[in-house]
Amino acid sequence: SSFGTQLWQPVANLPAGSYRLTVPVQLHWQENLDPNDPTWDSYTAESGAWILVNGQKLGQWVNARQMGDRTWTDHVVEFTLDAPADVEVLLRFKSKYAHKDFFIDFVRLEKID
Repeated sequence: SSFGTQLWQPVANLPAGSYRLTVPVQLHWQENLDPNDPTWDSYTAESGAWILVNGQKLGQWVNARQMGDRTWTDHVVEFTLDAPADVEVLLRFKSKYAHKDFFIDFVRLEKID
């Protein structure tokens, strides 16, 4: 059936600097969808990654057509902190219809400067 879920992780006192959150996601459609058929619902499933910092929500949703079937899609969020701050990592997954599976692996938050 349809579902939605999220994973949330606070990161306390992250030092000033530039960072990249990378979240590899693989969606299994579990149904016979033709990626070239424009008539099926692209929003049958979605996933997304966000950074919540200083009142901002940075990130976005990616739909089933964009993710493809059984391929890794990297959600990437880059941000800069001018001073140490507490941030939150938020990962969300949802399926409007049955027969969708999500897999994630090697989630990482890295300093890039």
